[in-house]
Amino acid sequence: MLTFYIIRHGQTEANRDKIVMGSKLDAPLTDEGKNNVKNVGEKLKGIKFDDFFCSDLGRTVASATIVSGVLGIDAKKTKELRELDIGEFTGWKNKDYHNRFPHYKNHLNEAFPGGESFDNLKKRAFDFIYSLEERYNDKTLLILSHVGIIRALVSYFNDFDYDEWINKRLGHEYIGKFVINKGKLVSYEQIN
Repeated sequence: MLTFYIIRHGQTEANRDKIVMGSKLDAPLTDEGKNNVKNVGEKLKGIKFDDFFCSDLGRTVASATIVSGVLGIDAKKTKELRELDIGEFTGWKNKDYHNRFPHYKNHLNEAFPGGESFDNLKKRAFDFIYSLEERYNDKTLLILSHVGIIRALVSYFNDFDYDEWINKRLGHEYIGKFVINKGKLVSYEQIN
């Protein structure tokens, strides 16, 4: 069995300004964003993590540095935990992006122009988690990533409709605890 906690990066200037980043755009954390991840770290104190992984994008690395300072464990950066590559939609205002979004929501295997598909994001996330389960049997891990990765994992392991979870709002202080065994969910809990 593998236990992993997954958390989201703190609020960025782009999040605050309602600009879609995906994996090709980054933005610094706001003061609120720094507080988001510090609060999450404080909530996770007392849990012994055997390892810590984060996306290699700047906003997650900055968030991981803050969490590491609270928990005393360094994060390993990996590209497998990056946000969805939304290609040509990178840098758009949320409202403009969502006007074009329904087409891609209804065609999960179709890549965004110049980007990737939701199906690719899901496969990337699942493959990474499965590889962790093989290497970290009976361990507890911390993962810091993006809302797209979190939505994919929550919907998959809970057998939720992914189409609904694409638009599910998850705050910057989200904490999800998963226990899986041989790729199957044993338990899930949202803490916060």
